[in-house]
Amino acid sequence: MKKIEKLNRRDFLLLGGLAAGGLTAAQFLGPSSTITQEGSQSDSLTTPPRAGPTYDPPSIDNPFPQETTLPPNPLLEKLGFSKDDRILIAHVDDVGMCQASVEAFSDLVDFGLVSAGSVMVPCAWFPLTAHYARTHPEADLGIHLVLTSEWQNIRWSPVSTTDPASGLIDPDGYFYNNGDEVTRYAKSGAAYEELEAQILMAKAMGIDLTHADAHQFVAMMPTFLLSYLRLTRKYMLPPLFQRKDRAGWESMPGMDPGMLDFAVLFTKLLSTIGVPMVDNYYMMPLEQPEHRLEITKQVLEAVPPGINELIFHATKDSPEIREITPDWAGRVADYTTWMSEDLRSYIDRSGIKIIGWRPIRDAVRS
Repeated sequence: MKKIEKLNRRDFLLLGGLAAGGLTAAQFLGPSSTITQEGSQSDSLTTPPRAGPTYDPPSIDNPFPQETTLPPNPLLEKLGFSKDDRILIAHVDDVGMCQASVEAFSDLVDFGLVSAGSVMVPCAWFPLTAHYARTHPEADLGIHLVLTSEWQNIRWSPVSTTDPASGLIDPDGYFYNNGDEVTRYAKSGAAYEELEAQILMAKAMGIDLTHADAHQFVAMMPTFLLSYLRLTRKYMLPPLFQRKDRAGWESMPGMDPGMLDFAVLFTKLLSTIGVPMVDNYYMMPLEQPEHRLEITKQVLEAVPPGINELIFHATKDSPEIREITPDWAGRVADYTTWMSEDLRSYIDRSGIKIIGWRPIRDAVRS
């Protein structure tokens, strides 16, 4: 894999022209369910996951669509894998959103199945996350770039400004609670400065960032896509993007046919300028806390050859997380599942090879 090059003016003009097509996160990234799960507030989750089976676990339909004519991901060879190897990044989102998320990530890293996570800098428990990262440099932590604050009982604000003229701040002084409002009001320059301030704060607090992704995928939406790409290249952080050709994008549930050309051209451009990409990613649905182990095994069974990321929101149970979000039971179920010896045995037998983002970052920088 070639070393990342600088974006030139033509690249930015092309990206800007593509982004002007009005692509939504759901249209570009894939199924709408994987976009909205992180902000899900299902009122049905009022009890913790039950220990015994009460119904057959739901079937997960094709979590990793594989229609493609692409050659094997060049990262495979760079990382010492074969084209047939099934590689998985087991990734925890929202680290630092609450105290229990930091404690859960620490436990999961020690247990050894989770391979990476991403931290939310504007959140109240970011300092605890930074302390953990400084004292556990082996932990693979990226940055979960934040432009929204979606919950009612806990809110967070920009770290770069308190100026309402930035368009980043709602009438209560916090980030807007959804992507539509922030894309409507945010000044592009202010958004860039905010995302960069989050990266710089994480680095200043001693976190050896390994990658970047986006809370609720908002920083990857067209309005902010250039800022996201520019910053990840500036700080040499591999960003979360999927590597798909036309056949691959066509196979994605929820792909808007009118945006197909955008997705194909954008992915080609990323490949041309040397941006590393995973072949697939899938986010565990938070509204299914019961039978979480069986559902997780279904998803793992579907992991194809190539580099894949499985995203989940593992959190220990606590009064705080129960007050924050109605989907707390799904988060606690993710923690319990990935602390399971049963899951360890399953992965050992599956042939799946788990890696973090750090080797990918180091390959990008070599």
